Amino acid sequence: MFFTSYNRFIEYDSQVVPLLRRMIHLEQLTLYLSVINRSTFIDGIHPKDNILDRMPQLQTFSFNIITRTNVSTSVHNQLYKHMRCTFLNGKFHQVDFYLDQYSDGMTRSYIYSLPYKMNDMHDISNTFPGGSFTNVRVILLFDIHYPFEYKIYDRIARSFPFLRDLTVLNRKPRNYKSSHEAKKSDQIASVIVFPHLTHLRICLGNMDIAEQLLVNTNTLLPSHVAQTDRKPSVNRGYLSHFSDFTA
Repeated sequence: MFFTSYNRFIEYDSQVVPLLRRMIHLEQLTLYLSVINRSTFIDGIHPKDNILDRMPQLQTFSFNIITRTNVSTSVHNQLYKHMRCTFLNGKFHQVDFYLDQYSDGMTRSYIYSLPYKMNDMHDISNTFPGGSFTNVRVILLFDIHYPFEYKIYDRIARSFPFLRDLTVLNRKPRNYKSSHEAKKSDQIASVIVFPHLTHLRICLGNMDIAEQLLVNTNTLLPSHVAQTDRKPSVNRGYLSHFSDFTA
């Protein structure tokens, strides 16, 4: 069974969890969820106590779960340590995670099972730690609070070697004026390469992103890649659920 939602869930605890608990004969489960307005993060303990222990025949469990909530800065480090502890000794997979915290008080947590078996990954932010994601073909880079610098594109290219579809949504200017100036100061070590990319979407008309990804001295793309520059007024496909942030 595959349960996927690119929209944000408010009713996760009241609807999704009870539904899964009824599937006692399930042998395979893949969850891809984005959960909002929850008082606590979905950590490593939650899937075990609320889902896995209710499915005695479950053999395969893959997931990618994003939780968005408000957490004060003072508890951020405690949260990080707590999240790490809850992922030790996982039953099915190794698990990785990372946290984002922003000045407006909003915090997002990302947890996903490894090896990562799904073919897409969305809402990737600047704090994405990287890794090996050879199954992934489609990703969305999304961070409206901090600019995307060279290092995140380099990390993405190395982490997703077979990437075919890349969407970048970011409206913050880079911390330096141009990639040419960055090269002069040795901030950029090498040209980024996306050898298998066929679709590239740059949203919000960010010229810094266009300079990084469309200038061949910065990034090498296949000659047949389809390029799209989408403005904020365009609201279709899986980008539609970002309208509450970009308004």
